[in-house]
Amino acid sequence: MKITSLSVALLSATIAISACGNKQAATGHYANADSLSALLYPVETAQADIRFIDTLFTAFITKYDTSVKHYPSPIQAFTINSTDLFMAMGIQQPYPQAQYNHIRVYLGYNKAAQQFRLFVVPVNAAINPPSPDSTAGTDMFIDVVNNVPVISLTGHSVLDLNAPCPSFCDWQSRLMPIQMQKTKSNK
Repeated sequence: MKITSLSVALLSATIAISACGNKQAATGHYANADSLSALLYPVETAQADIRFIDTLFTAFITKYDTSVKHYPSPIQAFTINSTDLFMAMGIQQPYPQAQYNHIRVYLGYNKAAQQFRLFVVPVNAAINPPSPDSTAGTDMFIDVVNNVPVISLTGHSVLDLNAPCPSFCDWQSRLMPIQMQKTKSNK
């Protein structure tokens, strides 16, 4: 199953496309580095938040699925092709040219803020995930230098696109647990 999130048609396009950050301007556009900086989250903090989710999921799965002796590690992240994202957003072909053709999305949980986090990074050199002949590619990180976003292996930040449900939900979506329960009881 493919998950939609956002693409890095580079940073400004990524953020404009996402339109889901809770720090977003009313127009949904991030025209300058100051508004981009509001979405940046330190790599070290993201790592801690991601480790917490991994520990939590592993403990939950181990406790509640006793039928499995050796449970595989929970999903670490999702790699998303920009073409899939453009299609999901209704962008017509020809698709915009993106510097990175994939992004990777990580889920984290910040205990201090008691809030889930969705971290997004550009992926360099990914080829055809999830096919068997694919190459995973390398996560890239972000800095703002002289008010310009710079993406590199050594950057110090990730994008934190944080607008979790229930604050921002489509309560009528068939994917919402409450709607799934209604559908099940109507059968």
